Amino acid sequence: MEYIRALIARSLEDRYGYRYLSHAGNLVEMVEGMNSVAVYIAVDDIYGEAEVNRYMAEASALRERYNRVILAVHESALPFIDPSLLERTGLGLVVVGNGNVELKYPGKASTTANVAVQAPNIEEVVERKVLSVLEKERAKILEEVKRLVPELVSEVLRERSVGASEQREASSPGQVEALESVEGVPQFIKENQWVKVLRSRKR
Repeated sequence: MEYIRALIARSLEDRYGYRYLSHAGNLVEMVEGMNSVAVYIAVDDIYGEAEVNRYMAEASALRERYNRVILAVHESALPFIDPSLLERTGLGLVVVGNGNVELKYPGKASTTANVAVQAPNIEEVVERKVLSVLEKERAKILEEVKRLVPELVSEVLRERSVGASEQREASSPGQVEALESVEGVPQFIKENQWVKVLRSRKR
């Protein structure tokens, strides 16, 4: 069922301009223009007139909820389908066979169907589109971050190196002696052990 469902939905999208919304069991919800569409899948290996009539009745009941209803059957069911019955019920017909999908009849679009049920599905489609765009942008941002991280790390290390170098220069022996020669320098600074060590290195 999953393969048949995907085959029908993809074919209706690619070849006939329908847009997929969702699916549940043997029902696929789609949109065609402003019409809500239900594709009722009844693809069996063996058909009989009774089975085909039952499938058509079940599909016809969906017209209360959708603008357009399409019955999908295997090509072996064609001898049991009365085209005049499709005309009366307004059902569309999709025929599946040998990996091919053909839209035989699009069906009549109903203007009295209760299409309010489509609103959540359309919202889901919009949500999926937005999430898809956000996911693509997120991937781009992650790639940019990965590219920038080495540069940022190198910049931080350079700044730390420059800062450490400046700190060492500020504590050089020459500056220590200059500091001692300045009048008014407190005695506890002159007698500081680190100051004495730096003075001895100068000498």
